[in-house]
Amino acid sequence: MAKLCPKEKAFCLTKALQGQCYGNSIKAETLKRTCPCACDVAHFDRIQSCCKTVGRREMEFCLPLCRYNTTLDELNTSLGYKCVSQLTTWAYCAADVRDNTACCTQKGIAPDCLSFCKGDVPTCDLQSLFTYQPCLRYIETITHCHVSSFKKFRTLGWSLSGGIIFYKDILHYDHFDFAALITTSFCISDGKFALSSAMGPRLGSSL
Repeated sequence: MAKLCPKEKAFCLTKALQGQCYGNSIKAETLKRTCPCACDVAHFDRIQSCCKTVGRREMEFCLPLCRYNTTLDELNTSLGYKCVSQLTTWAYCAADVRDNTACCTQKGIAPDCLSFCKGDVPTCDLQSLFTYQPCLRYIETITHCHVSSFKKFRTLGWSLSGGIIFYKDILHYDHFDFAALITTSFCISDGKFALSSAMGPRLGSSL
């Protein structure tokens, strides 16, 4: 982290590694303003761990967009269009196992876009994903709600074992049962997954 954020003092790096960039307390919000780089790195590591596990291996070129500070301009680039199939993966990982619809509603997010606030975008086909394009204008507000909901712990990582994906952090484990095995793709609906049997032990997504 020191190499990534050379202009920030050891104070910032230490606090970020301790998980103090998470949460919506005055202290956490102040730290995110004081140490923007260190906090961005902490948030980046958190969501990247999920995207690398959930996303398809052949779509790893989309990982640069798997961040909490991804902008609308970036999504409108050629890379953004190439990676539209990964929108569901990003939405799930950004929500980080939390339903933040209350925050999104309070901030005026359109009802049709609230599925992004809980990481459950109910679609498995590419054409349907384009119907969510109007929701992208809310991306910064939605990601702010997600980041603000973080608890004050550091995520250790994601793992796949015995048909269950485990999200591990210092305080607890959360797990999700897979909804169904299908031929070529998976989608997220009501917090569950449908997986491609052809992908073997790795999660496969047509997102």
